[in-house]
Amino acid sequence: MRSSIRSEAKKILGLIKKHDRGQILIHTSPDGDAVASAIGLFRVLRRITGRYYHLFCPKKIPERYRFLPHCQRFSTRPKITDLSIILDTADLSRLPGWKPSGLIINVDHHDSNTNFGAVNIVETRSSSTVEILMELFKYWRIGIDETTARVLYAGIFSETGGFVFRNTNAKTLSHASILADLGASPSDLGQSLMRQTTNRLHLLGLVLTGIEVDNGISIIRVTRRMFKQTKTTVDETEGFVEIPLMIPEVKISILVKELPNGKTKVSLRSKGRIDVNRIAHHFGGGGHRNAAGFIMDDTIPSVLQKIIARLRS
Repeated sequence: MRSSIRSEAKKILGLIKKHDRGQILIHTSPDGDAVASAIGLFRVLRRITGRYYHLFCPKKIPERYRFLPHCQRFSTRPKITDLSIILDTADLSRLPGWKPSGLIINVDHHDSNTNFGAVNIVETRSSSTVEILMELFKYWRIGIDETTARVLYAGIFSETGGFVFRNTNAKTLSHASILADLGASPSDLGQSLMRQTTNRLHLLGLVLTGIEVDNGISIIRVTRRMFKQTKTTVDETEGFVEIPLMIPEVKISILVKELPNGKTKVSLRSKGRIDVNRIAHHFGGGGHRNAAGFIMDDTIPSVLQKIIARLRS
């Protein structure tokens, strides 16, 4: 951990000890890294303060992560507290329903993070927010018990796509190894996280039937009609956008989804040095160089037309 980060870590620990009550917040439509980070920190803060922090997420935790402990503690209603720790969230617009108050601590790994906290630890070279927390726990001299190790491993596994995404590096594997030594079972957790439902596979089949590949760009669509036909939800599309990148000639993968409110959610993935975060930022979103996204109040055809025009400009 860099010396500047060590200083911020010391400051955060002091604030936690000063404010023994608070809340942990994660972004809407949370992924595995967000969920695992919140639960892992929740468990560690219980040991430091002797109290349970409030867990807030604007939407319910997706079914695929509910095997993790404490998921039932997440509330879709925030609290007004003196201390709020926001994890894995690039900007405050991803926390609908929460009005900023009190002291804010921001811990994240997204390139597009706006440094909105009074204290910010934003490590864009980390594969996940879980990895940043592990470094904080190490600095705080807080050991990781077996249950917490399982949770944190699940977060790293999810964020790296089972250690195949380009954000996987030697440090990532070292952290995963530490967690495995502490009792996290790679096979059990991998199987739990990769478990599929028949309905989800039916949806994936429909989506891939309509795949388009042209000039290194892949496009897949998920409509509200598809969700209705397969009895699935938006949460069940997680991971779909990465699949076209398995095609050698595909350099950019675009997934567009019709949301229940009529808006269109866009997920972007890329290979190598192609910066899709720049594209997402143009449309009010953000993320990482090779993984980003945004939401537009427009139809799928119109959104795709704007994205392609931007890519060609």
